[in-house]
Amino acid sequence: MSDDPVNPFPRTLYNNDFRLVAQTREAIDRSRQKLRETRPLVDPHRLSPLITRNAVSISDTRDGWRVVVAECGVGTITRSFRERVPAFNFAEAQLMRLGLDKMTDN
Repeated sequence: MSDDPVNPFPRTLYNNDFRLVAQTREAIDRSRQKLRETRPLVDPHRLSPLITRNAVSISDTRDGWRVVVAECGVGTITRSFRERVPAFNFAEAQLMRLGLDKMTDN
């Protein structure tokens, strides 16, 4: 134990640390158990029974570029870009993630 003038906080006393560690461990174990028992959340507003396959589409709009990613079982994601290059980079990354070989133009 050193008296470091740079550290403004005194060293913690270790009198009740075993009880604190036990309480912390119990809280962590309860959290882990709740995470195991909880089903993954799915946003019902983004799910559509009409989405039967994965698709990525890109379109040129008046204000820029729009990329639409339709993922079966997940839903639809739409992103807007001002520039063409970031839009194509995002679309290509989604193509690779979904394992598709081409995108559609709208």
